[in-house]
Amino acid sequence: MSLGKQKSLTIGRKIGQYVKYQREKNKYSLTEVAQNAELDPSFLLRLEKGEYNDIKFSAIVKLAKSFQMTTGDFILKCRLIEKINEPQQLSLDYFLKKKYQLPAQAIDQIQLFIEFIQKKYRQEISSLKSKRAAYWKKQSRKS
Repeated sequence: MSLGKQKSLTIGRKIGQYVKYQREKNKYSLTEVAQNAELDPSFLLRLEKGEYNDIKFSAIVKLAKSFQMTTGDFILKCRLIEKINEPQQLSLDYFLKKKYQLPAQAIDQIQLFIEFIQKKYRQEISSLKSKRAAYWKKQSRKS
């Protein structure tokens, strides 16, 4: 993608691309997502087509909830902001300590379990990452 095209991806277009990606990935119809988000289907269609440069924050919150995501995660996934590079905010053990007040031994067990799952499903994870990268590459060419 050229630098000029990258700049033309407005907030509305980034959100529209991500909503379409999530909708297709989860095999949801446009109407289903619109109903879950309590938004008009025509708004959602126009959003996915990239007709909006910006949308209200309340719509972003509704869309995030419709995909069962936090608003922060949704914003990150839409590439509206970059990840915060503060290790405390991104580390799993910090999250588990703060949110669930888990002891160190429990956190170690959770991390070992995650490593086990990642090894067990290495091929599937790799395949999903490749599909996601291909999808976004295709989308960036359309823009």
